[in-house]
Amino acid sequence: DHLDQTAGSICGQLAHAAHAKKRSPIHSLCWSSEGRRLVTGNRDGEFTLWRGTDFAPPDQSVVTVISAHTVPEPSQINAITLRRDGLSFISGDSVGTIKYWEWTMTPLESIERTHDSSPVQGLSVSPTDEKFASCADDGRVRVWDYKYKKEEACMKGHDWKVLSVDWHPSLALLASGSRDNSVRLWDPRAARSSESDGC
Repeated sequence: DHLDQTAGSICGQLAHAAHAKKRSPIHSLCWSSEGRRLVTGNRDGEFTLWRGTDFAPPDQSVVTVISAHTVPEPSQINAITLRRDGLSFISGDSVGTIKYWEWTMTPLESIERTHDSSPVQGLSVSPTDEKFASCADDGRVRVWDYKYKKEEACMKGHDWKVLSVDWHPSLALLASGSRDNSVRLWDPRAARSSESDGC
């Protein structure tokens, strides 16, 4: 079975291509934990759930399409990250909204106007799944408590938009990359909330 050999495989050529019926640029994507499904986020605020491994004909690759970030108007989905529980994921959009989802495409929670409503560009989950980090065009990296949907820390230091963030696999350490051509490492335990330091 080719699925059992993927970890040691290198794909040297295009294996499969498919297009959604509605043409809209795809800005983010994320594999399911078992690697059989792929969710993508587009410019029009929609999720598309794809069959990721069976190489179905292009017109049969789409499982479902849902309006995900469309209220009050469509917002581009810039970031999607899988939680380590493998059962849910988080998405962020161009108006600073962060949403929690089950893999069944069921919405769970929403945090509005994060990053002063700047576009969220990246998301990453902590090793414990209890926290997650976001970065945005406001030049900040923020840490959130997943359960309580509360910002716990805000880190500033980049001179421009922060385009990517990633949590270390086992340590309390964040890396961020910015349009200012720098990569920065952060200790979220030493950071303070934006309410306390005006971040």
